[in-house]
Amino acid sequence: RIGSEVVLAGEVLVTVDRVMEENQKRIPPARWQQTRRKLMQQMLDPLIESKLILVDALENIPKENLPEIEKKVDEQFYESRVGDLMKAAGVESLADYETKLKENNSTIERQRRDYFEKSLSQQWIQQKLTSNAPISHQEMLGHYTTHLADYQQPAKCRWQQLTARFDKHPSREAAEGAIHQMGNDVLVRNLPFEEVARERSDGLTADDGGRRDWTTRGSLLSEKLDEAIFSLPIDSLSKIITDSTGFHIVQVTERIDVHRTPFRDAQVGIQQEIQEKRRKAQIKKYLASLREKIYVWTIFDELPAE
Repeated sequence: RIGSEVVLAGEVLVTVDRVMEENQKRIPPARWQQTRRKLMQQMLDPLIESKLILVDALENIPKENLPEIEKKVDEQFYESRVGDLMKAAGVESLADYETKLKENNSTIERQRRDYFEKSLSQQWIQQKLTSNAPISHQEMLGHYTTHLADYQQPAKCRWQQLTARFDKHPSREAAEGAIHQMGNDVLVRNLPFEEVARERSDGLTADDGGRRDWTTRGSLLSEKLDEAIFSLPIDSLSKIITDSTGFHIVQVTERIDVHRTPFRDAQVGIQQEIQEKRRKAQIKKYLASLREKIYVWTIFDELPAE
């Protein structure tokens, strides 16, 4: 119970039991009930916070305004939200969706009410947290200097690949012959790298001309390929590289060395981070003030601790 509002066990158990069922092989039978109870408590917390905001809104919004607000939210629910819910449920009619909801111990009215409560709570908290306090240059710089590690960027490069896989050819010799032919097509016959890749390569991106997007150092499974693309001169064709999967020829088209994002370029992101930090602090303070004035009780208050 949260003030005049309640959260019923069924509102939590539908999700809890689905999660338990999906993870039943990972949960020892001896810990089944303990795990279920812990999940119930975890999922109850955000519901309590939402209800606290709802109660505050209902106590402060003039009662004569509520019917009009609910009417507008209901229009949004039936015009846009219901369609998304029906699609997610895999049904095409409202009647079929109702049947689906009943199978999960819910109703369209319950869904509508939940949507109204969440919409009202979100609108109310936005009003409560509105703040136009400017973020100073010094505050942003302080954030940047205390989080320098977050702005350290690893080396990365774009590259192209020709591959003759062992499992795509009748023998190792045949694969080696194929990669030699691809290399000669590019180096001697001056055929476009992309054309050779599309026609002859066994690489994962052969259909895209062998192009590989930005790759960070150390992210490839093949250590030999990783070493090659971060040591090879730009636009130079590598020698044949052999690893556990086959033979490769690579060419680096663009590379950026290890660097730190300059403060100048990081400012927009820093502003967003500071605003989000302020917002979370305000919400925490607001919810704490609501808990001081609104009665909250759960069944777990009366059960013995684990």
